[in-house]
Amino acid sequence: MLTEIEWWGGVLVIWMLAFFSIIYKDFPKETRFSFGFAIICATFAFAGITLCLYFYELDSRLMRYLYMGVVVAGIVSLVLALFWPEKSSTASEGEGAGEQNEEDAGKFYNLLAEGLFYFPIVVSFGLGLFKASAFITLLTASSASIANTAPENTAALAAAVKPVQVDAEIDCTEPRPKICTREYRPVCASKHTQAQCVAEPCPETVQQTYATACTACADPEVTRYTPGKCQADIEEP
Repeated sequence: MLTEIEWWGGVLVIWMLAFFSIIYKDFPKETRFSFGFAIICATFAFAGITLCLYFYELDSRLMRYLYMGVVVAGIVSLVLALFWPEKSSTASEGEGAGEQNEEDAGKFYNLLAEGLFYFPIVVSFGLGLFKASAFITLLTASSASIANTAPENTAALAAAVKPVQVDAEIDCTEPRPKICTREYRPVCASKHTQAQCVAEPCPETVQQTYATACTACADPEVTRYTPGKCQADIEEP
């Protein structure tokens, strides 16, 4: 496929082009530069753009905003085209040219022509409103999700960068582990010592850096540990 537009979308585009060519030929040349004719041209242009872009996935946020702007501008131009005074006066002149006994038939055909004229335009803007409403729902949900998760992310970040307290000791649990994974998350463990003391008073425990909390608690002499290396090991060059 050369385009993402469905076959019925192509029919609507051809429909609009055919009616625009008829209107362009029937419109008086001296009024082709009037504001009313400019509104009709803008309505057809916005309707065609809205219909064609309806079949494409607009992933960019900027493209979605532009699409919603085109839909709004097209609906405004359609309303102006429906109620612009030049259009009403032109229609009245066209009806006056007919015979009096065919007035009712003229009104019927006029309404039929108006329906055929505006049908593809109304369908295009209806599809555009449907697509724009989906964009608005998606953007609103995305903004709400960011607003709701922002405090949680801030708290998580604060907890992640919060320095570990030196006195935050963790007790080893029973039963002691026998097999530990090979990883490196150093902890500083306090273990009982039976070595002879050189200095007084004699300490009951000494600190030693272990690769993980598992290897620290696997040592039966270790009772508790703190995350991170021991201070003596940190100060070593």
